Amino acid sequence: DDPAREREYLELLEGIRVAGVILTPTGGNRRRLEQMQRDGIMIVQVDREVHHLSADLVLVDNERGAYEAVSALLDAGHTRIGILAGKPQVITGLGRTEGYLRAHRDHGVPVDPELIRGSSFRRDHAVEEARALLELDPPVTAIFAANNVLAEGSMLALKEAELRVPEDISLVAFDDVEWMRMMDRGITAVRQPVADIARSAARMMLRRLGDEEAAGEAASTMMFRAELVELYTRLEAHAITEEEFNQREAELVDRLEEIEKHKRAGEGRRR
Repeated sequence: DDPAREREYLELLEGIRVAGVILTPTGGNRRRLEQMQRDGIMIVQVDREVHHLSADLVLVDNERGAYEAVSALLDAGHTRIGILAGKPQVITGLGRTEGYLRAHRDHGVPVDPELIRGSSFRRDHAVEEARALLELDPPVTAIFAANNVLAEGSMLALKEAELRVPEDISLVAFDDVEWMRMMDRGITAVRQPVADIARSAARMMLRRLGDEEAAGEAASTMMFRAELVELYTRLEAHAITEEEFNQREAELVDRLEEIEKHKRAGEGRRR
């Protein structure tokens, strides 16, 4: 999500004369990407779209995935659902926020503006925003995190507040990643068909590069549907003691903190 760093990478790739680039764009380098296209470099966008850039696009139906996730919470009786929406300027954040809002409209549940939090996809910001949601009066009973990093931040904030998922609060994440499977209960996620998205992007690129007629065709878009899944092992299928659960939860928090330390160390070296 750093346009300056993205620009450096794009200039590097252009310098070594690549034939094509598959990227998840920040949205801040449209002119650079257009120049690369004029220079004959094929561009395929994945997950995000640069406004007014004519390039192939492969993405998931963000609005529908969010709509189904939030609808499930509303159907379960939740009326105070906070959302960590990420960057409002990014298409993924926009689509997932719209799905959140549409679910509320269709269920006849008004949305308190204070429930919508979004400034970035950084985990430290997510922790702060999740804390703010937990301090509201009346409190939130569920959090919808618009990606896995925001879900990590939510988990850390819930741990600080000594709130258990799902006993005290519900958590739904857009994206399912490996750390979520370390949790024995509570997390539900919107799963993206990552392998299908990657294959489609590669096929689009290879078709453009291997066929002169295809290279001159208008840009196309391929959209996949996300799936709402429960990632945790049901307690009746794999019962564990409270002590075991707390130990695993502590291990997860330690691991997340270790990842954050490595990230900070890497950023320090780059400076």
